[in-house]
Amino acid sequence: MRVEEWAEVYRSACVDEARIERLLERVRRLEELLALCDPEGDRLAVFGTEAPPGLVEMCEEHGYGNVMDAAARLWRTKDPVGAYTLGPAVGDVQEALRDGAFVVSESRGRL
Repeated sequence: MRVEEWAEVYRSACVDEARIERLLERVRRLEELLALCDPEGDRLAVFGTEAPPGLVEMCEEHGYGNVMDAAARLWRTKDPVGAYTLGPAVGDVQEALRDGAFVVSESRGRL
């Protein structure tokens, strides 16, 4: 569901415009973050660098998740606020967003 569709659902279910705008801003931010996880997206255009030499081999040897987790923990130690964080799989996030849309649509008139 796109942001505009969320807007109509919220507006039809709730008359508190300030609350609607806060919720919509959160949805927009989630969409921006999810776009970074898009396997079809162009992360190279965002970050501008190829994987360093040896990284693929390291990930294959130790597991991609293990390498990502170790790097995230090291970065978080160095920069607790600016570091990347690992989260659920993209598919899980997409499913949660769909579930959220369903809950909102089922709650019409009760918010």
